[in-house]
Amino acid sequence: GPSSAQTMTPAAHEWVIRCRLGGAGRKAWAEDITPLADAVQGTQSTRQILKALTAFDNKGHLTRVVELATNGDRLLDAISSLANDTDATSNEKIVILTRLLSKARGLLDEDDGEAEGEEKKADAAARKPKAERRAEKIRANQGQQDKITDEQSKEIVKQLLDLSYDVFVRGKAAATGKYTKFAEWAIKKNLVSDDYKQVIERIEAESQKALLGQANNLELLLNLKSGEVTEPDFVTLLDSLTDADKNCFTTTGVDVLSAIAVTAGKFTENASLMESIVERLVNTHKEAQGTLQLPRRVMAFIATQRQKKEQTQVNEFRKKREREDAEKFGTGGNPNKGGRRVEKTATEYVEEEL
Repeated sequence: GPSSAQTMTPAAHEWVIRCRLGGAGRKAWAEDITPLADAVQGTQSTRQILKALTAFDNKGHLTRVVELATNGDRLLDAISSLANDTDATSNEKIVILTRLLSKARGLLDEDDGEAEGEEKKADAAARKPKAERRAEKIRANQGQQDKITDEQSKEIVKQLLDLSYDVFVRGKAAATGKYTKFAEWAIKKNLVSDDYKQVIERIEAESQKALLGQANNLELLLNLKSGEVTEPDFVTLLDSLTDADKNCFTTTGVDVLSAIAVTAGKFTENASLMESIVERLVNTHKEAQGTLQLPRRVMAFIATQRQKKEQTQVNEFRKKREREDAEKFGTGGNPNKGGRRVEKTATEYVEEEL
């Protein structure tokens, strides 16, 4: 498979892009070319070939798609390519999308500026010689193909805002400012409705809340690491950090979770407290839905407590079995011990119970 070290030249990427936009990936594209149709039928379809070439240097391909986005159709294609991509990392998407936002703003601002100066250009052109006016008209007709219509502009901005929300906001990329900045620009240009102001306000409020949460986490961390936390204070602190409905911690800060695990090690004699902490840590990991990797100390704490719980259960079953043997066989115990195997071991009972 392709590695991150493999790259293609910009010209090669451009060739792949032109082939795709020219319809080379469609089923009927090679049907009227007999030699190519025979070759493709026996190996891979043109769609598969283009897909393989794209995956060879996926980041370079997406970057080139953005660079070649010089009109409305190309901008929409760049948005679609990035939105449907499943190979780029979150950081790569952030970088490429940031470039795409800048590219879109530049092109849309440029078209807007051209529209505002149209009358002035017309007046100046009327005073130029006829041959020069004819040449400018030809160039204008060629450039008209690249002009972005008002309808396209609004559709481009809408799709960019949707994609930016997924990458910058919903993806928790710590780059929400990129979304709000672009949205504010779009509102100012009358490319989207004022309803987006409410979205911006909500995102900014959530960002402020996140900053306060980071400050609180720092304070909690300092308290936990002070080494002076008593068990009642520790329990109170844990309860204040717990979502009662989901029985998980409200913070996913790895430093805080790690400090909780370390501090809990001072109160291991309280088995119910240890079990409660383990449950909350595990539930916190589940609620994060793959976005949280528990620190090594937390994983070690969970594993240790589970081993202790299992050993306690084994010991309880062993004692229970010994009492049953004593009642059945007398004080001499089970005559099968040391000889014929008993029906089940204590560990097997535990496994059945779990």
